[in-house]
Amino acid sequence: MRRSFVRRSALALVLALASSACAESQTQDTSIGGRTPFPTASAPGAAQPPTAAQEVTAFVRPLVSSWRPKGTTVVTMAADKLIATSLDGGSSTELVELVHGAEWEWSMRHDGGAFVAAVEMASGITRVAIWEPAAGVVRWLTADGPFFQFSPVWSHDGQAIYFGGRCDQPGVSRVRADGTGLQQVLTTRCPPITTPVAESAGGTLYVQEGWEGPEVLGLRDLTSGQKRNFPGWHLDALRERQPGALAQGGPPVGSSQSWPAPTGLTLFDERTGGRTDLLGGLTEVGGADWDPTGTRIVAAIRPRRTRESPVLATMDERGGARRLINGTSGASRPTWVREGILYLWAEIEDWERWDNPYASDEFDLFPILRPPFELRLVNPDTGASRVILRSDTKFGFAVVGG
Repeated sequence: MRRSFVRRSALALVLALASSACAESQTQDTSIGGRTPFPTASAPGAAQPPTAAQEVTAFVRPLVSSWRPKGTTVVTMAADKLIATSLDGGSSTELVELVHGAEWEWSMRHDGGAFVAAVEMASGITRVAIWEPAAGVVRWLTADGPFFQFSPVWSHDGQAIYFGGRCDQPGVSRVRADGTGLQQVLTTRCPPITTPVAESAGGTLYVQEGWEGPEVLGLRDLTSGQKRNFPGWHLDALRERQPGALAQGGPPVGSSQSWPAPTGLTLFDERTGGRTDLLGGLTEVGGADWDPTGTRIVAAIRPRRTRESPVLATMDERGGARRLINGTSGASRPTWVREGILYLWAEIEDWERWDNPYASDEFDLFPILRPPFELRLVNPDTGASRVILRSDTKFGFAVVGG
């Protein structure tokens, strides 16, 4: 079994709330709007979060009485609603609505059987909720408290949820899906902010640590307490067999920093801390994933500091037998499912230069994208592809079922 993960960081959200009790709500980069069947997003800031005393359904409102994914299903966000689209075809289904005007982060269990969200109930105060769509049950998992709970992620077996704590209670906590067994499993200093990313089959918790400068990928064995840190790297995908952690980032050639462009692709062994470099620091990586068997890899790649568009490339687990997939120019965020490879696509309108604040002689070029933004599915062997979703605004996605 293998799992892929959205590269995300709660750092910006936490920093926004760390110094003020009255942070404004921010527009998330996971919206979909402007094209059927997706509704147009509401204007940000038009409403305020409900008070902390209200019931869970004031924050998380199921829109269906019962739901199960039909095969491999893509879950996206539109106008504060989660929307499910099956790769088997058919219309999209609006699943659940989250309160407008509040900060929140969400995660779905890999089988689509449960959804968790960290919702800002009042300024600087959050609480974790769970919705089980098959049963139609929504409830709080954590108690109302004066600290910030963020970035909920599922345990490997889908029976528990990890979430981060802000500086007034820094570290990572764990709670079972039935709401019992809440405990802090990782106590850290603050700064940095520690964000849970994933738990492996072997019981290692992957976290992202950051405050100023490049973030650090941390591997924490919760049984032995062993810690391993890899500055500048970000987890993309896991497989059960070791080495199993695909990560992008790392310092470019001749540099000690990895900001801002994610360069290189490596494979970490969580047992030994060893690593195998698959792509070097002259290659920018826009996401990578294992195939469903955990034996092949797909990555969105392009030469660093050039104006070449990223393309999808497949390779074996040692980085060999590399092959570009025709027709995927402009690709990012690949996710390999049994039906093929899902990836985000947009046309590049221009390029923007970013100078590295940590090294005056370093720079990177970043693409300026223009709509429409699409989610495509491509056959890695034939190159045949089709559009799954199209939007006027940028969006992210998660895959469940299948």
